[in-house]
Order: sequence, then structure tokens, then C-alpha cells
Amino acid sequence: MRILKFIVDGQQIKKDPECNFDNIVPGTTGYLSAHFTFSDDWNGYAKAVGFWANGKECEPQIVGFDGVCDIPAEATRNKRFEIMVMGKHGKSRLITGKIEIVQNGR
Repeated sequence: MRILKFIVDGQQIKKDPECNFDNIVPGTTGYLSAHFTFSDDWNGYAKAVGFWANGKECEPQIVGFDGVCDIPAEATRNKRFEIMVMGKHGKSRLITGKIEIVQNGR
């Protein structure tokens, strides 16, 4: 299992600079996961992750208490996919921008 790490600070999402995003191979199934570290703004929010591939939304994934979710196979079929995080707490909703992941491995 390979874990891609992200930092979520308010409405910003970025790649964790200590995580290697090189040589991710398209077409992986059941191998990639995402780990998120959240700023205090996200305390108390239920969190889900949206994935897009070729402009099409994939099945959203729930973020566990450990900050991890699976990356769906349909997102990894092509060279690029996008990720964003959404949160809900009561009537409050918090959303990040999207970040693109490029799968440049062979």
C-alpha cells in the first residue's frame, strides 16, 4: 500500500513536502490511499474527499478518524486526477480547492 500525504489548512490543500509523489503508475487498484493532516479549522467536521478524473467525479470517500481514505480505482486510471476535501459540521460546510496529482510512473 502506498500512502500519498496531504496538508489541509483552512480551505487550502497541498502535497506534504515530505511525501514522494513521483513514479505513481496509472491503473492501480486498491493500492493508493490518501492521508490528510488537518488544521484546527477542521475540528469537529465530518470529512469526505472528492476525486475527479477527466472532469468526471468519482465516488467520494469518507476520511477515517486516522485521517486516511482510499483513492478509488476510477480516479487512478488516467495520467491525472484531482482531489478536494469537504467537511460538514451542523449547518456549517467547509471546502478546499482542488489539487492535481500527476501519475508519471510507467
